[in-house]
Amino acid sequence: TSDLILDYLTINIEGIEDQESLLSKINGEIEKISNAYSNRSMILRLILSGRTAMHTMLKDLAMQAELVDIANEQLTDTDPFCRIDRLQVQTMPIADINKLANANDFTGDLLRTIETYQQHPEMQNEMIDNALAGFKPSQMGRYLNNLTKEEKMKILEQAKWILINELNKD
Repeated sequence: TSDLILDYLTINIEGIEDQESLLSKINGEIEKISNAYSNRSMILRLILSGRTAMHTMLKDLAMQAELVDIANEQLTDTDPFCRIDRLQVQTMPIADINKLANANDFTGDLLRTIETYQQHPEMQNEMIDNALAGFKPSQMGRYLNNLTKEEKMKILEQAKWILINELNKD
């Protein structure tokens, strides 16, 4: 007998700009997970993530259904079988950082402030230390005391992208 696996497969589609490339990427990722679950039938729930020019198109439910149908058609002759059960879109539109930073709004002010902190390490240290101060009395505090300059820059960069994503949702 063959086992049946239900799994979620997250695929980063950053840089993909057309349906053909998207389907190729999906098939490649399914092939990888199929190899990992050799000789087992699978039902997959796909999660598409990343910044892409296809973001608006992928939010269309009819387009999502069409993608699932086409991908499943390409999987019909596989044994053990593989079927896509559901598609979840967690993509974001491509962000023009320069345009956002030059805007005369909250997002622009925020990005300019982040850039200032990135260019002035002394300000960066103070800001990150203030942000992490609430964690220092806890057990986590001992891990936060010795952050390197690179780790602080990484935290700042990740925070920037989290803020951009949240402030520029559909």
